[in-house]
Amino acid sequence: MDIRTAGENAVIVYLGNSINPDTLASVRHLVNALERRFQREIIDLIPSYASLVVVFDPRRISHRQLKEAIPAIPLALTLDEPGGKIVELPVYYSTESSPALDCKYEPWPR
Repeated sequence: MDIRTAGENAVIVYLGNSINPDTLASVRHLVNALERRFQREIIDLIPSYASLVVVFDPRRISHRQLKEAIPAIPLALTLDEPGGKIVELPVYYSTESSPALDCKYEPWPR
């Protein structure tokens, strides 16, 4: 785990340097743990496959406090926590709503 300053009120936590299910499980576990433990101090959590940006309220917690607290959180070894909810978005395609759908495909000249 590598924790670095990412702005005046943010840190980025690197949990790995490759995309794999175990690293993703650690990111998700850390998100859930931080949401539970720092409800008032955290403004936003921005996860990726191998890292997490933690945006915090500097009036409630400092860089130093957060950088000391994060490594104390045990990381998940496997993906056993429930994922996010599935959101279905209806899509409607027609030439009435998008005239560009009616254009003919012409490949780029070579």
